[in-house]
Amino acid sequence: MTDVPADISDDTSGVAATIAAYCAAYNLGERPFDMKGVERFYRHDGPLMIAIPAAPDRLFLSWNEYRTAWAGTLENFQSFGFSTGGDLVVSRIGRVAWASQTGHSHGKRLDGTEFRRALRQTLVLALDGEEWRIVQEHVSLIAA
Repeated sequence: MTDVPADISDDTSGVAATIAAYCAAYNLGERPFDMKGVERFYRHDGPLMIAIPAAPDRLFLSWNEYRTAWAGTLENFQSFGFSTGGDLVVSRIGRVAWASQTGHSHGKRLDGTEFRRALRQTLVLALDGEEWRIVQEHVSLIAA
């Protein structure tokens, strides 16, 4: 195995801060939902791969595909939020980082019933200039 060159950072604090801000932005609140706060965390000028339980038969390959699908899904909710499980683990080599955490999506459906779903989220991020951008995301439901 080769040693990592000295000029390649393994500091994960910036990645963890980006993920914390991303998770906070996913607390969309009440209808109408605005995805603009979340949009800045995703890559827009290259490949993007997202797999989510809300669309188990789809793999989203661009921000536009993902945003459009989420807009349709969110039509079924009065409110939507995300809370983390406090167990974020981040690894980094240079300009690429990967992270995993548990959490809950929560809110109210259109009929007023509340929901809370346990999940595991895995992210791959790439450094884009000075900003970390999500290039791959996978969310799976955890049986409660």
